Amino acid sequence: MTSIEVDVAAQPHLAEDAMIAQTPTTVVQREDGEEVFRAAGAPRLPQLLAALALAVPGRSAPPASDPP
Repeated sequence: MTSIEVDVAAQPHLAEDAMIAQTPTTVVQREDGEEVFRAAGAPRLPQLLAALALAVPGRSAPPASDPP
């Protein structure tokens, strides 16, 4: 799995290409580039773990649960 951080202030064309309107924005993609998760703002840990599970081949996401 690869993690990429982009400074959209220094490279605004990349934000535009990826349709990122605010920072931070977290995008999770499969190896083939298919987007499986996007969160404008910081995602909660259960959301992120479920998204990462979707990105791993042969895995399905566990149900995301947020504390009350």
